[in-house]
Amino acid sequence: MEQGQARARWKQPVIIAALVIGVAVAAFTLGSVWQTPRASTGSYPVNSLGLTYGAIDDVPRPDLIAVTTDDGVDGYAFALQLLGRPPTTAAPTRSPGPRSVSVYDLSTETVLGVITVR
Repeated sequence: MEQGQARARWKQPVIIAALVIGVAVAAFTLGSVWQTPRASTGSYPVNSLGLTYGAIDDVPRPDLIAVTTDDGVDGYAFALQLLGRPPTTAAPTRSPGPRSVSVYDLSTETVLGVITVR
């Protein structure tokens, strides 16, 4: 009977150690996935919200694009608002006409004006 108790005594620590290791590996793996920079960050600078910023002709496209408002104030516009989504086909797209896009400071908290996109 003592031999059975000895086996039971070593099984519990081994099971606990395996669980701890499994949880640690899972946490590390998930943490790495969640904290992996987006592929679009390239070597761009990043603002306080983690948004990349750069010029309109940068590839890959940054989140914020440097622009000048219709009133001559420098700021940033969201790439998706300014340029739309990148095309998924080779077919040309037509612009629906002039539209206004908000221009923000780098923190994107303050609207500095608008830029008219034609």
